[in-house]
Amino acid sequence: MAKRFQNQRKSPAVAFLIIAALFPFGCGQDDSCATLALSITADNVYQLYFNGDLIGSNDRWEEAETYSLTLAAGSNTIAIQASDDSVIAGLLVHADACGDIISSNADWRYQLNPPGNWQSPALDDSAWSFANVEAPYGSGIRCNAYGLCGNNQVQNFPNNSPARWIWSANNPGDHTVWFRYSFSANGGGSHGGNGVREQDEECDGDDFGGDSCSTYGYSSGRLKCSESCLIDTSECTTPSGEVNFNPPFPRIGVLYFYEINLPQEIWKDKESFPILK
Repeated sequence: MAKRFQNQRKSPAVAFLIIAALFPFGCGQDDSCATLALSITADNVYQLYFNGDLIGSNDRWEEAETYSLTLAAGSNTIAIQASDDSVIAGLLVHADACGDIISSNADWRYQLNPPGNWQSPALDDSAWSFANVEAPYGSGIRCNAYGLCGNNQVQNFPNNSPARWIWSANNPGDHTVWFRYSFSANGGGSHGGNGVREQDEECDGDDFGGDSCSTYGYSSGRLKCSESCLIDTSECTTPSGEVNFNPPFPRIGVLYFYEINLPQEIWKDKESFPILK
């Protein structure tokens, strides 16, 4: 190693590799998930929207329908209009995003007089009421009291689902209720891809945690975020004669790459750089 640097001491620039630290691969992991398997039924009728698009409807509450949906990077919104013909009402939803389970419960929101864009992901539903839980899925209480699901199960609905039958606070008085639930695509536990820098990420989308090219010793340019949620400085620039940390290629895995650009006369002063001896 020493001999190699001695042979290059008069060169105005040299690149070398340093193993600096270990970092998780963050949002670019193979466990990223792009599909949501959503099972739904409603007593008696539903219309399902996902991210603003009409997906399907059904009026046979005894048989659940399952839809394969494509997750968007970041926020996703499930919106449902559910109607009841008579007696008692209920909505039941179970969704699986590669092991991350989303199910109807008291965290869902509802409205009785929604605006025209009620199914839009951009709608602010923070003022909507929280859903009222009628009973857990498969509960004998609901089945026996309301004459539903004779064996406590809905056909084609996932067994042992944590889903709850939900409705408004006035059941059966409210015959049509609009529901919404928004969530971020996790990718099997990783939050990468949602545009928000998480604890185990250097960056996500345009969120660099306040860092810029100058943070890494550059004078201008812009940072990029790799698919692995690592900061890429390939579009940062540095005038000749200044120290340039991170060369024009991204870090690979656990390795940091550094490039030093210094005037030739500085390279002659090896006492300033013990590593070059």
